[in-house]
Parts: sequence; C-alpha cells; structure tokens
Amino acid sequence: MATTSDDGAIRICNSATGVALQTLKGNTNHIWAVAFSADSKLVASASQDGDFGACDLATGAMCYTFTDRSNIVTAIAFSPDGKLVAYACVDTTIALRESATRMICCTLEGHSSYIDDVAFSSDNKLMASASADTTVRLWDWVNRVTCHTLRGHSIVWAVAFSPDGRLMASAYNDTTVTL
Repeated sequence: MATTSDDGAIRICNSATGVALQTLKGNTNHIWAVAFSADSKLVASASQDGDFGACDLATGAMCYTFTDRSNIVTAIAFSPDGKLVAYACVDTTIALRESATRMICCTLEGHSSYIDDVAFSSDNKLMASASADTTVRLWDWVNRVTCHTLRGHSIVWAVAFSPDGRLMASAYNDTTVTL
C-alpha cells in the first residue's frame, strides 16, 4: 500500500498492519496520485508542481522523472503489461508514455474539465478516465478514440476495472458508485 502527504514523500506500508516499510522522497510538493506497476517493482507518482515519475521499490531510487511546470498531473496509472504509463492533466488531456523509452506514444483529448483518475482494463485494450466534467470516458487508446462516454450527475472522482475486465466502477462526488 502506498500513502502520500503534503511533504512530497511516498510511504510504502504493509497493507495488513499499516506499518511503514519504506519512505520514498524526491517530490517537493503535494503528491496528487500514486500507482504501482503490475509487477510491484515500481511506484509512480504525480505531484502538484508538475513533477511525475517512478521509483524503483527495491532501491528507493528514482528511475525517471518528468516536469511540466505548465500542467499539473492529477492521475497516473501503469498499463497491466507495464509497457505504458498514463497520466492525466489539469488541461484535460491524457498522455501515454512508453515505459522503456519514456517517449509519449499518444495523447487522448475529449474531456471538458480536469481529469481525476485513469485506469486500464486488465486486457490492456481499454482505458477509462474520470472527470470533473461529470463524464467517464472509455478509450480505445491504441486507435486514440473514445468508445463510450458515460454521463453522470456529479464530478467523477475515480474509476476502476474489475480484475476480469467485465465491470467498471465509477465513484461520484455525491457519494454514489456506479457499475
């Protein structure tokens, strides 16, 4: 389990006991999002000052960092195969970077307000994004198109796929969860 706070640190904790096992430092500002790679070797983070990157959990060292001072990164997710890192920004875009080359392989646009969360389906074919524009978008990210736009009734804070990929849950500002 990973927790974050205003001090820019990521704390890796035992999920059964809550005991902190490791503290990763490198960010200087409030961290908005964290995500583990599927193999649990990396943890990615995105901070309020536009920094985002990944740490090697075995060594605690930063593997890579990127800075975009003109854009706050609000959400981050690894693809199930670990080959991509998706990050969403206040400017309403989602960028996908190849983990090996660190290059942007595609950018997705379509939301009209900032994006709160992103998630990949377990088969790596779809990505979901949750937005303050009250929509969830399902993306065919390979072809860079929106497959479906699900309109909600309030700000969407989070999205997640079930492990088998058959269900997607979305959490709304009004305390409802939709499957």
